[in-house]
Amino acid sequence: MELQYLREFLEVAKTKNISQAARNIFVTQSTLTRHIQALEREAGLPLIHSTSHGITLTPVGEEAKEVFRTILAEYDAWQARSIRKLTGTLTFGVMYYLLDVHFSEFLEYFQEKYPGVQLICRTNYQPQALLDDLQAGQLDVASGLCYREHVPAGMRFQSIGHTGLIAMMCQSDPLAKSNTITASDLNGRLRIDLAHDAYSNHLTEHFLRESGVIPGPVIYADNIETVPAKLRTGGGIHITGENCRNQGAERIAYRSIQGSHALYHIGILARTEANPLVELFWKEVQKFYLNHDKRS
Repeated sequence: MELQYLREFLEVAKTKNISQAARNIFVTQSTLTRHIQALEREAGLPLIHSTSHGITLTPVGEEAKEVFRTILAEYDAWQARSIRKLTGTLTFGVMYYLLDVHFSEFLEYFQEKYPGVQLICRTNYQPQALLDDLQAGQLDVASGLCYREHVPAGMRFQSIGHTGLIAMMCQSDPLAKSNTITASDLNGRLRIDLAHDAYSNHLTEHFLRESGVIPGPVIYADNIETVPAKLRTGGGIHITGENCRNQGAERIAYRSIQGSHALYHIGILARTEANPLVELFWKEVQKFYLNHDKRS
């Protein structure tokens, strides 16, 4: 029996909703359903009951919930005892604008729990450079942005939260008169993309495509710091995450984009063939952020 299946079942038991549980743990709904069915085959009895109003646990499912919690608690405690003396080096790449808000508390927690592991944190990354270094093996794990289920090939992704999307534009742009805009407002607009950040551009393209936006012409800025100058001289818009609002560039408006599609997931990226220390880091991410959500 896969321990991860037990964790997934407990997420379903908490949310009472298959689709919400799948989003929380960043697996597809069909994958989660398949794993629950595998647990039910193992038990020989149904664990959940689906209705038009959501999910309820069967009596066996309620018992299984407590048993699974006990199994996972004992396993996690055993694992913590056996690996606390681990030594080695783990290199974590992080986009500088995500570090303080999303990862600093976890990194302190991890280093305190595993003092024998030398955790090297490399910052000042943009998404494409970070992905390149991760694929090249220069990083073990990395912070990442992901649009829905569009995970880079050869990578796995653990969501820890999300950020809304914004459109940057000149304050003189008619769109700047509204505090929020919709995806349809972006139809046909000149777009500023990043010349050296193909991954960020792919995120934008996924959002526009799934929102049904009619694409307009594209010109390029060297990096996010030069986007405001491009906007001031050539007009247009630049689509990015809420964190870039802190840039506060002169004569630039930052407007939230409304809609269910206007979200990026924030999380951890790792290669699928990760080494044991990466597996440890990965599991601690899952436990830490799940518990953080419970405390919030």
